[in-house]
Amino acid sequence: MPAGTRIPAARIRRLWLDERLSTVEAAAQAGLSRSSLWLRAKALGLPPRKLGRKYEIADIALFTAMWKAGVHGPAMAVHFGVTYSAIRATARRHGLPPRLLGTRPKVTLVDFLQTQLAARMAPAARDENARLREMHREVA
Repeated sequence: MPAGTRIPAARIRRLWLDERLSTVEAAAQAGLSRSSLWLRAKALGLPPRKLGRKYEIADIALFTAMWKAGVHGPAMAVHFGVTYSAIRATARRHGLPPRLLGTRPKVTLVDFLQTQLAARMAPAARDENARLREMHREVA
């Protein structure tokens, strides 16, 4: 927005309350600095925004299985695209047992994912083997 342009209160309100936008992103859309956006939101009596980075781990079943298998927390953070603190907070929020400081991971992320893939592929492999044995009996 050009300098000196008045920004409607409704626009400030909409940008400030949009949780999908960071304060920096909301300020850029309004053509303001982050601090100017904050001052205007405060003047409008808008509630403070929650601090910290938002994170969401969509597959809690996979998260729980990884945690219980002992996959290294930082590797889990990379896999889910969150910080290690988010991994610890999610585990705590879902009632998973805490890990002792300095304990070594029981299994690597790659090993865990390979085991999960093998378990999902096992029924198809059994069916294929049975079909091949049946074909071999018919030929013999």
